[in-house]
Amino acid sequence: MKIRIFIETTQSNFCHQVANCLHSADAEEWETIFVLKHKNINTQAIPSCRISEIAYKDGDLNDTLISLANTLNHHDVETLEVHVEASTASLALVIFSTFFKRNIHIIKPHIYETSIRDYALRVASDSNTALRKKLSEAVIGNKGFTGNSAELMRCGYLWHHFLDAAYYIKKRDTAARDLPIKTIPALSDEQKRRFLAIFRIPETMFATVKEMFAQENVYYCSRIAPRHPMTAEVHRKALHELLLKIRNRRSESSLFLLSHQDNDAALLQPACDYFHQLPTCLSPSALQWLGIHPKNIISTLDDDLSVLDNPGERHLISTKEEDELPIPEEALTTTFNLPHENIHFTHEIERWHREGNAKRIFYSSASMGDIVYGLGAINALRKRFPEDKFVFVTHKLYRDLIDNSPSGVEHWDIHALTPEQYFEIEVANRFSLLHFFERWQQIVAACHMTDAFISEVTRDALDTDKGALLDFDAIDKAPVEKFMRDNHITSGKVALLHPNLGAPNRTWTKQHWQKLAERFVFAGWQVIFIGSDKNKYQSKKTMPLEIPGTFNAINAFSITQTIYLMSLCQLLVACDSGPVALAGYTDIAISALYSIIPSQYRLPYRHTVLGWNAQGINVGCQYGQCGHLIMNEKFFKQTLHKKWALPNGQQFAEWCPNGKKYACLSHFSDADWWAHIEEFINSDDFIMNTPSF
Repeated sequence: MKIRIFIETTQSNFCHQVANCLHSADAEEWETIFVLKHKNINTQAIPSCRISEIAYKDGDLNDTLISLANTLNHHDVETLEVHVEASTASLALVIFSTFFKRNIHIIKPHIYETSIRDYALRVASDSNTALRKKLSEAVIGNKGFTGNSAELMRCGYLWHHFLDAAYYIKKRDTAARDLPIKTIPALSDEQKRRFLAIFRIPETMFATVKEMFAQENVYYCSRIAPRHPMTAEVHRKALHELLLKIRNRRSESSLFLLSHQDNDAALLQPACDYFHQLPTCLSPSALQWLGIHPKNIISTLDDDLSVLDNPGERHLISTKEEDELPIPEEALTTTFNLPHENIHFTHEIERWHREGNAKRIFYSSASMGDIVYGLGAINALRKRFPEDKFVFVTHKLYRDLIDNSPSGVEHWDIHALTPEQYFEIEVANRFSLLHFFERWQQIVAACHMTDAFISEVTRDALDTDKGALLDFDAIDKAPVEKFMRDNHITSGKVALLHPNLGAPNRTWTKQHWQKLAERFVFAGWQVIFIGSDKNKYQSKKTMPLEIPGTFNAINAFSITQTIYLMSLCQLLVACDSGPVALAGYTDIAISALYSIIPSQYRLPYRHTVLGWNAQGINVGCQYGQCGHLIMNEKFFKQTLHKKWALPNGQQFAEWCPNGKKYACLSHFSDADWWAHIEEFINSDDFIMNTPSF
């Protein structure tokens, strides 16, 4: 069984595949499979009785090819030709080579280079031994491909090292010297008629268009789409200006413009003397195989390379910026003999930004405490950048904190970003308006986390309020008030204890928590256990404690309701964790235990004062409070005798250079903490919270 698979990704590339198919269409021993993205292809016009079609939608190609490879793997396949665009080649071929690992020699890649992007990939992959090793591990070994998507694309030109591959390349240079290159012959008149039928191009239309292109002053304008739907309006303005510029350079003669049908006729007509729109099926590649070679071209970076070999006047319009070109502009001019003045940029992102659309975006995948301190930084930065629109991209759990903030911050769900939001993030990044509140340097910085976040944005010292803000009127208080009434909890001496079971280097023992709670009850305090098992970390739980005289509010309230509960109570007792940051919204006193990070870097700002009405207890070992050492390469080498690498979240949670003993916490007893608490509540630093409830 011999099978040929033709994979359509772009119409430009697919035209070359169809032309190649027509040269062997009568081979009866082959079964042909077309994997099609568009529905306007008439495969019945190919003179073969063994043709099948598989349709796929944008984003589904990977799954479609896996399903196809799995099906074919259950048949006796003798030869498997895979015809595919260079930038998509490795995506497809890794899939087929995985399923046909034992008979990998039957796979015959046919790889087509038709765009500037493909050409740039070939140049980038030339003599890249590291890339070749990664592909080898995927094809021959059992690791799968370990590189990123960009590296996978560049591997498209390395398949001849492993399989009997053929490349169809128009621009032959030193980067193509070792590639096994094949050429597709021109189509005969009969094959051209079939080509017309396959792409549903009427012969009368073909004859008319051919006559039009015979004129000297005719320009062909390929499809020039906006960079993004959100830049459609600035795209119209930019393109209109560029086309008028091209038109004015031909002041001595008229301009006849034949345009791709998807272009805006109302935009193009004023820029020319005569105007006619062509159907989408007549792409530059289709015109080439039909023997039509426009003398003058207005094209984009995505068009077929053949337009750049055109001997007439060529203009290249890019919606990408100069620094985003697949190859440098200088190389573009020398490689394709294209004058600098004929390369035009629409600068759509810059125009869109200038019109006031860009937002200042803060991004954090971190946990609750970091988010609250990030909101404190944003509150301070709001006064520094009063005209900017602010967005905070976080886990959806923190939406209420952000939506209820009077700082005017928009929330985006980090796991449900829309294409429009991704685009806005791209724009923000380009204009230095994208700020990450999650860097390790910020987490272990020798300053308060809020100040570390502020320094991500500006070096200016901000002497303003650095606490997070919350609209208490927007909180649903009823569940909290009902809990207090039902349990007869009255204001006066109410302590909230947070016995969390989280990161090992910030978790106190259950035994100590139990004894500490008993000390509070004995001293006449009403004790409420708080916390949640419904956070974004499945490993972070709360300890189940049942002590007479205490009340359990674990998993009882939302984040904002927990803040309201804090506002009604007098003391929060917790290890280094999110509730300490939440307490910053209220006047409740805080006693918090800190192991790897010093308390002065984590206690909240309140009333413009760091650590107001708060007690931070710092414990450590011979390495002190060791959090910062996880980023110290010298410490790893000289003390731990290990190679340093950038940590991940789990490694930071388990970090303890003292053999993971966590002795700083285990040696700190309930009696020790109670002594600190008594000292604090009897000092002038303690301020009794007296809410009206």
